[in-house]
Amino acid sequence: MLSVLILDRKELTLEKIETMSDDLLVNDQKERNHVGDWLLANQLTKTKGLKQLLEDFEDHPSPFLRRLYWYFQARLRWTGQASPKNTEELVDSITKKLASEDPEVQMAINFCAGWIGVYDANFTDQIIQIGKDVGLYRDVKVPKGCAPWYLPDFIQYENNRLNKTST
Repeated sequence: MLSVLILDRKELTLEKIETMSDDLLVNDQKERNHVGDWLLANQLTKTKGLKQLLEDFEDHPSPFLRRLYWYFQARLRWTGQASPKNTEELVDSITKKLASEDPEVQMAINFCAGWIGVYDANFTDQIIQIGKDVGLYRDVKVPKGCAPWYLPDFIQYENNRLNKTST
């Protein structure tokens, strides 16, 4: 983790990020995802050039990099920024990919879809329907006070939470 924090982002290139992604395959998924989250938050979102690289990872052969793409898209929404202009395209992609993606990427797509459903009322009903149709995480139990993973429940939970804090 420390290495992610101290690396020089000016030296990050697509080739270096791809090598890092390959090197992380020796780690279990939980550790890989943790490193990816730190890399995204502390390096890749800090400069315009690296953000542009992220935009190109949606269809990358590496599930690790595809996961980073989807978490980046989710992050753009939950951090309170204006809704990005690619939401309609993302919803189309979510519709096509959610049911069939690698599990670690699926989770990130689901997370992104949830935040679209929460923050963009124009797509809420469509995202809820995608969640119902795919049924991903429908039966996953989460601890009390935690957001559910199933899209319809996630959107309801987060909307209730946000409405309580805004009143």
